[in-house]
Amino acid sequence: MVKADRSARITRRRKQLAAFAACAVLLLGLNQVSLNAYGENMFKRAYHFTKGGITIMIGENENTEPTSPPTAPPATDATAPEEEVIELPTYPGDPYGIKAVCAEYGLYPMTPTYIPDGFNLIDM
Repeated sequence: MVKADRSARITRRRKQLAAFAACAVLLLGLNQVSLNAYGENMFKRAYHFTKGGITIMIGENENTEPTSPPTAPPATDATAPEEEVIELPTYPGDPYGIKAVCAEYGLYPMTPTYIPDGFNLIDM
């Protein structure tokens, strides 16, 4: 009974050691690829990226949801100037007025002048 238990422990220890060795070989291989491809040691880069440690701050930041209810926006002052609204002239073929403004600056949509054999112009 004692011999079987000892044998099982040795087998389990060998499997753990083999898994650890495989992980170590994998990490060293990845480090070698990193050195060859990027010219930088993967472990040094990880240290630089984490600045020597990882800090976990629990609380509100730009990536978390706020824990307090949102506040109402401040009341607008009646004497504050209103924002300028730009209205462009619209036409049936130009519902937003963009083509007219572009034409003022000499910008026109480009259409193809040459269509290769086997291709058809469907819409312009």
